[in-house]
Amino acid sequence: MSIKSLLINGLLVSSFYTTAVFAADPFVFDQTEGKCLNSKGEEGLNSRKKPGSCGDYSKIKAGFTFRWRLKKARNISGSKFVEANLTRASFQKIQMSANDFTQANFDGSKFFEARIENGNLNQAVLNNVVIADSVLSNLAATGSKLFNLKLNNSSISDVQFNQCEARQMGSKLSTLERVSFASCIMENAQILSSTLVSVDMDGINGKFANFSQSSLQQVSFKGADLSYANFENIEIDLSDFSGAILHHANLKGANLKTSTMTDTALAYAKFNAQTQLPFSKEEAVSNHGMIFEP
Repeated sequence: MSIKSLLINGLLVSSFYTTAVFAADPFVFDQTEGKCLNSKGEEGLNSRKKPGSCGDYSKIKAGFTFRWRLKKARNISGSKFVEANLTRASFQKIQMSANDFTQANFDGSKFFEARIENGNLNQAVLNNVVIADSVLSNLAATGSKLFNLKLNNSSISDVQFNQCEARQMGSKLSTLERVSFASCIMENAQILSSTLVSVDMDGINGKFANFSQSSLQQVSFKGADLSYANFENIEIDLSDFSGAILHHANLKGANLKTSTMTDTALAYAKFNAQTQLPFSKEEAVSNHGMIFEP
């Protein structure tokens, strides 16, 4: 073999060795740091086709094989799915932490026993998505689309859904704590048998929304349009309806647990003759100072 050939082979071996070392030092999600780091402490993402943690899948159009692998995956923390098409995917018993799902499309997908936390879902599409027996926490989801989103028997905390489109969104047997729906469109939302604690619904369009059998604790509806909304047989504690429109709304059977409730929040709401209250109209005017609009 000539010296030239040896040099060429040497270069090839050297190049291969460098590549092999790089490949052997992958980025791994560090739960404490909340980042993808390699052994040198450098932050980054791996290039890969199979779904897993610390991968970059931005703009991917998930086909049958990728969706099948997602269903089997148990941890995709730290991965990036910006503008990814993940429609009709299934996520089961999966850990999703510090993911970037900006503008990702999950239309028709299902999440069962999933844990989704510390991530970005801004402007993501969650239409027709089912989330059951799952935990969602510390998420940014401003401007997201939540049409017909179903939250069943799940825990949602510290999530920002501001300025979202959430028509026909549903929550059943779920707990929502420190969640913001400020300025969202929530017409025909079905919040049933759920517990809401420190939830911000200021300025929502909640026409025909149904909150029956739920518990509202420190929930703010300032300036919200709740015309035709149903609050039948709910518990309301330290919540604020100042400036809210409650024309034709049904509060029949509502339990106002705080004695000052009607003298503060509800007294500044807007009622009409068709609003159904847990006490007579005469009592509402004489005892609580409520004003009924034409």
